[in-house]
Amino acid sequence: MCNGPDATAPVGFLVHQLRLLLRAAYDEALSPLQLTVPQVGVMGAVERSPGISVAQLAQHKCVTPQSMAQHVAVLEAAGLVSRLHAAGRGHVLELYLTPAGTEALRRGRASMCAVEARLWAGIGPDERMRFRELLERHVAPLLPARR
Repeated sequence: MCNGPDATAPVGFLVHQLRLLLRAAYDEALSPLQLTVPQVGVMGAVERSPGISVAQLAQHKCVTPQSMAQHVAVLEAAGLVSRLHAAGRGHVLELYLTPAGTEALRRGRASMCAVEARLWAGIGPDERMRFRELLERHVAPLLPARR
């Protein structure tokens, strides 16, 4: 197919299949914690950038502010994030992890790491690094040009 006469499946298909399988495994692992992959991603971004606004977070995650506001509302209702008025920033609300959010993020990451451990079972560190390097090298030409 795409990779010459001996290839049985295009690499893009295999990467897509891996993504779908990983997402299903992450969802299954996070379910007992009542978390989703996007929620863990949002909490991780808030942890890395305390005080970030919903608009900034939406831009960072490439989603609409309305969609991000929905994610944040669910996390806030669960007591995992808090929104505080930003001094000197008008009506902007800053996002912070609560102690419960920090713990939920820790547990969510541990569950996701357990999935990754299954993915890498039987594959040594050198092969992992090589796989990562190949992915990064092949993703780079497809990224939009930075201005």
